[in-house]
Amino acid sequence: MATNLPDKVNRVEGLPGISDHSVVFMEVAITPNYKRQVRRKVWLYNKADWTGMANYLAPRLERIEQAYYPSPDDLWTAIRDEIKEAMTMFIPKRQTKRKDSRPWITKRLHRLIKKKNQLDKRCKRKGSLHLEKRYNMYRHLVQ
Repeated sequence: MATNLPDKVNRVEGLPGISDHSVVFMEVAITPNYKRQVRRKVWLYNKADWTGMANYLAPRLERIEQAYYPSPDDLWTAIRDEIKEAMTMFIPKRQTKRKDSRPWITKRLHRLIKKKNQLDKRCKRKGSLHLEKRYNMYRHLVQ
């Protein structure tokens, strides 16, 4: 067997077969590994306070302009740090949602699903007619 995912092969061994022929036994993990999307922060530029940022940066950039920096890299680092600081103060951020999230499942619906599953377990364990009626009611609410 040829594969382009060698880390999915758990083990390979030869087993005794018929006569002088051996059987090749291969154990492969076939469940896919899903990478969950990492939540990251996104700048909301349309809600930024640009005039406040400009007023904040003007004296700081003048101070940088008048100071002596031995190399262009040092000058760039000073400018970059001031701009980053101003950005954190005047531009709001929010975290992105994961792509695998389901926006149609609200908190209320999630609670109903959990309650339905709880009632299902209790109903299977006890077998009460009252619990079965409540389970059916929650099942209809969730659908």
